[in-house]
Amino acid sequence: MQKVLYGFSQEAACELGLDLVDLLLLRWFVRFSESGNMVKKEIAGETYYWVNYSGVCDNYPILNVQKTVIYRHFKKMADKGILKRYTLKVNGTYSLYNLDEEYEKLLIEEQVVDDDAV
Repeated sequence: MQKVLYGFSQEAACELGLDLVDLLLLRWFVRFSESGNMVKKEIAGETYYWVNYSGVCDNYPILNVQKTVIYRHFKKMADKGILKRYTLKVNGTYSLYNLDEEYEKLLIEEQVVDDDAV
């Protein structure tokens, strides 16, 4: 079994009930939030990032899905404790996310390989 998919542990992803689309979207979210280009909002001392579901569809036309499908994947990850979700209702409704505790389970620690031991 391949251990890493999109930079996440496949074993942990299976245990958490995630699929390839979840992992792809989670990788997108992590990279985009770290880029400094994502709209963010401070809520109760934590930084949340706005996910524009239509924008995600535009970034990944290969998924060939509507924005409601993207919403369901993000909601699923929030329900599983991988992401925190906050709905902001000001001049519209905005879905904001942040990483949650279960996210750590998906991370793979880099392993140093000793060339002499191989």
